[in-house]
Amino acid sequence: MAIVGETLLTRVEVARLLNVSPQTLSAWGMRKRNIPFVKCGKLVRYRLPDVQNFIESRLVGVGGDEER
Repeated sequence: MAIVGETLLTRVEVARLLNVSPQTLSAWGMRKRNIPFVKCGKLVRYRLPDVQNFIESRLVGVGGDEER
């Protein structure tokens, strides 16, 4: 797994992308519903492909599924 050269996003940047608060991302992490992240000391960073996979894994209506 090569991380060098990958885009790492802050919690605030990811929260903006998902239109949620940074506190919501933290809460998701405590409930094991989180996006994988990189932790270095107190810093938390998210890889862009992990954020994209998180979004894609929650698509509704793909392949004939409809929102219930």
